Amino acid sequence: MRFLPLHKMKHHHAPLLLIAALLLAGAACQRPAAEAVEIPPNTLTEAEVEAGWRLLFDGQTTSGWRGTYQEDIPPNRWVVEEGMLMTLGEEKGFSSIITEEQFSSFELSLEFKIEEGANSGIKYFVVESEPPTPGRGLGLEYQIWDDRKQREANRRMAALYDLLPAKGKVLRPYDDFNEARLIVRGDSVEHWFNGRRVVHFVRGSEAYRERIAASKYRDIEGFAEAPQGHILLQDEGGHRVWFRNIKLREL
Repeated sequence: MRFLPLHKMKHHHAPLLLIAALLLAGAACQRPAAEAVEIPPNTLTEAEVEAGWRLLFDGQTTSGWRGTYQEDIPPNRWVVEEGMLMTLGEEKGFSSIITEEQFSSFELSLEFKIEEGANSGIKYFVVESEPPTPGRGLGLEYQIWDDRKQREANRRMAALYDLLPAKGKVLRPYDDFNEARLIVRGDSVEHWFNGRRVVHFVRGSEAYRERIAASKYRDIEGFAEAPQGHILLQDEGGHRVWFRNIKLREL
């Protein structure tokens, strides 16, 4: 029996070792990647619960919500359908709903989608002042708007309505849900849209009050400076808007 010298043996088997390594690498590439666990809508993960999150919409009822200046949800305007809280869009005029609770420092997250031409919004620090104006609510507004329609920058998607435009936002198609997030720490307020911070301001600051003075709210004393308020989902009528995964944690 003939034996190859050690130095020749290594050289002789090098191509075989290379082929084996390539085969193993190819097999690894063909293995399916671990699939991300999909969380059903309107549910919380254990981590979210531990972080203090809670649902404001259970996906089945309108519990915890009512019409502005009303005891119940406005009939024939809002409905829960397939795990979504939605406006029917069949009638004109305001018919917004608010949380029964009020909040001060908080983080709010929700998903929404709109049909073409829709106009809606998420208001916060909403107060029900006198005289009553059913269907409406006075407060700061995270604008929901169909940006395919032209409008002033401070009245378009994710803007602080009539006060500050949203910068750096990325829109999704009509059939896709967008993510809105509000982070309120004392007087510091941030609007987030699809993972990007697009608005930041400080309530009560000189810059904020200058904006108010140049807006439609100029004649409302102490506009949106209440220490706490309701969260409002706006229905201006005429278009459908869908909301889900509405959750909040207090900061």
